[in-house]
Amino acid sequence: MNQETLLSSFRDEPGRRWSSVDGKLYGPDGFHPSTLGQALLANTILDALRLGYRADTQALRLTDQEILNEAGLPFTGGPDFNTAAFVKVQPTPEPSALALLGLGALGLATRLRRRA
Repeated sequence: MNQETLLSSFRDEPGRRWSSVDGKLYGPDGFHPSTLGQALLANTILDALRLGYRADTQALRLTDQEILNEAGLPFTGGPDFNTAAFVKVQPTPEPSALALLGLGALGLATRLRRRA
């Protein structure tokens, strides 16, 4: 489902589109994801696992038709909504992560020495 297909599913009257907090991507409280929001998040997480760790997640992904059917929205066809575009994979850890890991190991070693 492309962005236009997604947005066209959110019309409640001619010419008016729903915002993301009108009960489509988020629930009535405007905070928790709705069925549609949870499905898109799940597919994004599966894409992150696939791209970052080369995990085979294809059998777990929901199709756009399954997502819209569960949300009670009509499926109008079109290309799949590409959640992989929201995934950023870094091939190596950031230097700051390595520095924090080193500081944590140093702190643990110092604490263990004091106990001995």
